[in-house]
Amino acid sequence: MAQKKPQWLKEKLNRSSFFFIALFLHVVVLAMVATIVIFKPTILSTPDFEKTYVPVGGPPPPPPQQQVTVKVPTVSVPTTAPPIVSVNPAASFNIQPPDITAVVDATKPAQTQTTQITPPPQTGLGPRLPLIRATVGHWRSQQNILNSDGDVRNIVAKFPVYLAKYANGDWNCNSYGGNSKIPSNGIGPVTGGCLPNLVYQIGLWSHGSLKGEDVKVIAIDSPELLSDPPPYIYFTGHRDFTLTEAEIENLQKYLQAGGAVWGDSSFSGDGSRFDVAFHREMKRVLPDVDKNFEVLPLTHDIFTHSWFLIDKVPPGMNYRADPVEIINLDGKLAVIYTPNDYSDMMTMLLLAGASPAQVDPKGFGPFAPTPAHPLFTQWGMWTDRTTFYRNFDPASVEDCYKLSMNILAHLLIRFDKDLNGAP
Repeated sequence: MAQKKPQWLKEKLNRSSFFFIALFLHVVVLAMVATIVIFKPTILSTPDFEKTYVPVGGPPPPPPQQQVTVKVPTVSVPTTAPPIVSVNPAASFNIQPPDITAVVDATKPAQTQTTQITPPPQTGLGPRLPLIRATVGHWRSQQNILNSDGDVRNIVAKFPVYLAKYANGDWNCNSYGGNSKIPSNGIGPVTGGCLPNLVYQIGLWSHGSLKGEDVKVIAIDSPELLSDPPPYIYFTGHRDFTLTEAEIENLQKYLQAGGAVWGDSSFSGDGSRFDVAFHREMKRVLPDVDKNFEVLPLTHDIFTHSWFLIDKVPPGMNYRADPVEIINLDGKLAVIYTPNDYSDMMTMLLLAGASPAQVDPKGFGPFAPTPAHPLFTQWGMWTDRTTFYRNFDPASVEDCYKLSMNILAHLLIRFDKDLNGAP
């Protein structure tokens, strides 16, 4: 007995027959549609795609080029037109500028005409010499100027000593009246500090030839700076400051008349607030581009031809030995700047020949004013000399005094040769 196919297989085959029939019909329809031509292709002519046949012997030579002659029409110029002739061919493009310097006098013959040139106004040191002579006359006699012969040891002078009081700065930082600092209003005598000590030391070393008067505080915009001019005014301080227009104008007149400005930073080293301010403000006083701060060379007379022979810049406070700087005015020193805090160094007084009762047992000078010596050395600076005030010892202080005395001597004598040669 034959096996019967399972019922599920029979049903699957029945369903498959419908699938194959549908597939066949789709293929027939697709074949019919695909053979229908909608757009006919454009058939190009055969010569457009044919390559030109080149014979074996190479292409034939190109035909010879024919020369084309172009006729240019000519224009006849009438012979009656006059030719253009330059009267002075050599100078046709050379236009001579008019002579504006000649002054023509119609009353004189042409051959006697001359060019009148007005000389330029006189500048430099020459026009200033009358003012300078009057200024120097406040310190020295005309006879001493003639007899000095350029030697600082022949100077005999008595000169005012001024501490500059200027706007916005601590100008009074190294000056004292008794045991107290000079007040900011500048009222009261200056009996102690750097300037009184310097005046005292210079008097000792010069054997009385150089006599500084009592130190006074002067406002730099004061008329007294011009009516009783000193050899220099002393600037010092720690802080930034800005001079007023009146102070600038008065300093300019004072320098033109032969005075000088000596600045000393009381905070040693470049870049301090006073250092920056002093450089800036002095350029306001002398704004000319050719008048700038220059390093004072060791070959300058201040080092080589003065009271003391100095071969290096003396170290100041905290061992700073930066170069001394100057500004010249007509070839003469007008501004000098010592950046190494010599002002603090010179608060130590060196009393040569003083009695033991007047000095400290170590010999560094009195630490309090006395009737005989109203000058003093600051005890606080001495006790802190290894911390805040390094290099504050007698030998270093003496070197600072020597350079300071050389600076003063040069300021006193720097115009002598010019004054002796002037009418």
